[in-house]
Amino acid sequence: MGKRFIQRIQYKIHIRKLRKAEFLYDDNLNIFTIENAVPKYKRIDIESSGKKFYIDIPDEYKSRLKQFAFHENCSFDDTSSFQGLSEQTGIYDLERLIEQKRKIVAEDFVNQTNGCMFNELKYGVYNVIIGERIGDDEDPVAKIITFETDFFTFRVMYLVYQDLRKRNHDITKVSSMTEFRKYNCFSCAIGVHILVGIDSERFGQEQLIISKRSDNTIDYHNKYHISACEGLCHMDYNPSAGKVQINTCLFRGIEEELGIPADYHMENNTEYSYWDIYLNKDTYDFEISCYVRIKRMYFDDVKTLMAKDKRFELSKIDAVNANKKAIEQYIEEHDFMPQGLYILNSFVIRRFRSAIRVPKKKKT
Repeated sequence: MGKRFIQRIQYKIHIRKLRKAEFLYDDNLNIFTIENAVPKYKRIDIESSGKKFYIDIPDEYKSRLKQFAFHENCSFDDTSSFQGLSEQTGIYDLERLIEQKRKIVAEDFVNQTNGCMFNELKYGVYNVIIGERIGDDEDPVAKIITFETDFFTFRVMYLVYQDLRKRNHDITKVSSMTEFRKYNCFSCAIGVHILVGIDSERFGQEQLIISKRSDNTIDYHNKYHISACEGLCHMDYNPSAGKVQINTCLFRGIEEELGIPADYHMENNTEYSYWDIYLNKDTYDFEISCYVRIKRMYFDDVKTLMAKDKRFELSKIDAVNANKKAIEQYIEEHDFMPQGLYILNSFVIRRFRSAIRVPKKKKT
């Protein structure tokens, strides 16, 4: 009798918690999951489509920019016209929007505002091949087929997308690979978002590094995120392999934002896992989540390290114990980017077999 009474009390407490909170999932984060690798990707291959997409800076701005890499208009069909992209996407005024937004971005580069400092070469996503399995264990693999672009083009298409969001255009409701491919000219970057686990000062336990983005970043100013994020670029091209390598981007991002050098990982056999491929529909950013476990490294060590982008990209770093209760409490007390919540949720589901619960938003 006493056991049944306790079970009924536990049941009522559980139901009360469910009514006050909701699980994190794609819809309330405005994210489209392209694929979750279970348990992780055996590998992610990066291959070139041979296609290019460049938007040229207006002529009247060129003399005002020093040491700037200019690229003439170039579309997927090798012409200087964007009419083909307008027909592909069904966005009737795409050319007009590009013309309008490229002037705004040119001003940003002249004034070095909104993160427009350097026009580096970038890689966009022309197509993604998912669902493939290899080996006796049927390990998932993915292939990302890229096109060549630059940061100027990325920023122009970002602003075009924000206009389309205000219209509630169909691009903001992408929920299939067919739709994703239709709008592939908007995927002008590949972001690797990295959750770093380090040793806790409590023996045998783990902490996760959390970062707060600075107001120098392009978006999500001063919001909390996971440990580091890096965009695939020309520095990740391996001449001997003849292709871009995602691991180069991964460890470069950890070094440039947290200061942990690449040779440390080789010496300490750092473990890493690529988990999810997804689209952030707030910004139309194509992103890959990755978990990295660094041993014999403590938070006080990381805090004191110097890094190329640490002071520019991050306003602070913090550590949270790698257990579900601590993570949920930290999330409740801080304002996170949706990608940060998505990846922390991915960690909790994989580690504890249950999604993160957050307080329900009050209806306005």
